[in-house]
Amino acid sequence: MKKTKVIKSIKRLIKQNFSNNDIVSIIYHEYRQHISVATIFSLRSEIALPNSEKEMRYKKESKNFPLIGRYL
Repeated sequence: MKKTKVIKSIKRLIKQNFSNNDIVSIIYHEYRQHISVATIFSLRSEIALPNSEKEMRYKKESKNFPLIGRYL
């Protein structure tokens, strides 16, 4: 139960663009849990990469084909 709350709050903080060290300190003060920066990196790659790839693809396609980009 507590682990899922911690992971959800880490994902929320990642989406709010906090740095890794800030996330470590916030989680410690909020839940008294020690987490490693490697855990944050893995969660950040799980969350951020697909969205950034999707945005890059959208920007490329909308630049080359404005009508297609509008409907993606």
